[in-house]
Amino acid sequence: MKPAPRECKVRPILRNLLSNATKFTPDGDVSIAAAVAPDRAIVVTVSDSGIGIPATDLPRATLPFVRLANELTTPQDGAGLGLPLCKRLTDLHGAQFTIESMPGIGTTCRVRFPRSRTCLPTMTPCEPVAQLPELRALG
Repeated sequence: MKPAPRECKVRPILRNLLSNATKFTPDGDVSIAAAVAPDRAIVVTVSDSGIGIPATDLPRATLPFVRLANELTTPQDGAGLGLPLCKRLTDLHGAQFTIESMPGIGTTCRVRFPRSRTCLPTMTPCEPVAQLPELRALG
């Protein structure tokens, strides 16, 4: 039996990023955007205005089973596998995964899929990829 193609793993990346963003944004905004970069890479961004992650904890955020605990995250469920899974699946695509965050301001996660992993050879830079389906369609 053939292994599942790597492109099937974009949905779990988005699901985990959106799940984290909503879990750690009790009051505020969560957004998702996709764009084509000048080099025709596709960049997907999930941002929130939630509790944020201190800069000192960012290097540990993608390590398996690490739960970054503080007074705002302690009651949250989870095994500490969401961001590590996103990082690993992103790596399998040959893509880049970055996190920017500030406590009290929010978090932005970006996945940059290289042109070689896209099917948009004729799209011009900065043109929107497409309207994303409603979030419930990701399930």
